[in-house]
Amino acid sequence: MDKEIRYFLIGLAIFLILTFNIKVFAFDGEKKYGYRQKNMEELINSLNLTQEQKEKMEQLRTQNRQNISDIKKQLKDLRKQLKLELDKDQLDEAKIKDIANQIQELQAKILDLRINNTIQFRKTLTPQQYEIFKEKIKERQQQKETYRNKRSWMKERRFWRWKE
Repeated sequence: MDKEIRYFLIGLAIFLILTFNIKVFAFDGEKKYGYRQKNMEELINSLNLTQEQKEKMEQLRTQNRQNISDIKKQLKDLRKQLKLELDKDQLDEAKIKDIANQIQELQAKILDLRINNTIQFRKTLTPQQYEIFKEKIKERQQQKETYRNKRSWMKERRFWRWKE
């Protein structure tokens, strides 16, 4: 009788685990976007953009994303090279400095691309749309700050609870 109850409880536990975690295994084939993509889409929708503006922004975004992605791949390779050079028994300082300079140049390129993209984005908006955009960004920053403050308070509380 004891074994029957144990097997029943184990079976019930497995059933409940699978039932409530079935969402993990469900995939409807659509690509899901993260919260940043969702927030950006909401922001864009609140600006009431014309079709021409939407097309221009989509073009800017895809072009910028591709350019930055290419540079990030180069950065990743250079960082691997730098790590390999630093791990060698015989250090070649000239080569290490050269790789470090290349990394700095690529990081500067990314910054330039982001600045240019921001300028083009702003040129696409009307002054009224830009004001709405600034207000929405300010709201988001305040929400982030509130969340960060809440998290730091919770971490501090856990720390002191652990320390006691």
